[in-house]
Amino acid sequence: MPVRPWQARPQRLKEKTLVFAIQVSRLVFRVAGLVLPFFYKLFFSWWLKPFLDQWFRNRFADELRLRIPFLFDLYGAKVVRDPRRETNSSAVGYVCLAAGGIILKFRSWRDEAYGTQISPAFAPSDFCELLDALKAVDPAVDTELAALEFRWGAWGKLLEPRFHLLQHAFSKRQFAETKMKLATLRAVG
Repeated sequence: MPVRPWQARPQRLKEKTLVFAIQVSRLVFRVAGLVLPFFYKLFFSWWLKPFLDQWFRNRFADELRLRIPFLFDLYGAKVVRDPRRETNSSAVGYVCLAAGGIILKFRSWRDEAYGTQISPAFAPSDFCELLDALKAVDPAVDTELAALEFRWGAWGKLLEPRFHLLQHAFSKRQFAETKMKLATLRAVG
């Protein structure tokens, strides 16, 4: 049966209408993509970002309270302001805890790649990696645990028996010697 030209027209009209609708919606989405970030920065980012940062920090501290309870129970850990906030990456979550004369800066990237830095309370911006500090105070410590990458409980098991050693090493009297040990460890490793 032959196709007559007037029978093919409705199909072409539907196709043209669909192409037109797609082109218009593309234009609408492009304009929205340009306008919405500006609108967000102008009306929301100045108050929403600090609010969300505080909420994430509190959630992070609650997780640490659950996974490393001895810091809070035995040493009275408190969430403190980050002394070197300007060095933080925006893609990583941070929380600082002050406990027993030490500041611990915990970091996590998307619930993995965990890490911790330590500094004495009297020199709060003098951070070093906690694993290096643990090696300095206890050379026999095994810091190559794979669980340290994604479990705060593993950090707690590593930290709890050596916390008093860290307190002593990061005291005012011992800190200069501890810094020399850390420099030696970095030079060797």
